[in-house]
Amino acid sequence: MIRRCGLILAWAVTTWIPVFAVESDEQSIVVVVEGAEITEGAILLSVYASEDTFLREPFLNRKVKPGPDGRTVIILSREELPAEFAISLYHDVDDNGRMKTGFMRIPKEPYGLSNNPGFRMGPPLYGPSALKRDDIKSEIVIRLK
Repeated sequence: MIRRCGLILAWAVTTWIPVFAVESDEQSIVVVVEGAEITEGAILLSVYASEDTFLREPFLNRKVKPGPDGRTVIILSREELPAEFAISLYHDVDDNGRMKTGFMRIPKEPYGLSNNPGFRMGPPLYGPSALKRDDIKSEIVIRLK
């Protein structure tokens, strides 16, 4: 019985302490993706380092499973991010690695951008989505459209 309690305690400590440490870690930036209606597929996140590379050449990519209750958390190291960047992501519902688009290349899968800019005709622009790494205190919230 004592051994079983020790194993449970060890599991709890190794499982929960890192979660709490991330919240207060100044070296991490937490990206919170809200609005995923299902937990199937994957959330594909791309970070772009400049206007010239925006939506063409990602600086870094992450792929994670959607979280429960329409909320997914992705942790990025502050050190790995450029001084200025923009984030583009989408919920790859069918997990095929490509965003489904329809008429006029309008996305059919949920997508989002840093700073949550409003809808406009044509592809998204870098400027409204750009962030400065040093201005981010801890969390970036991106809502899927």
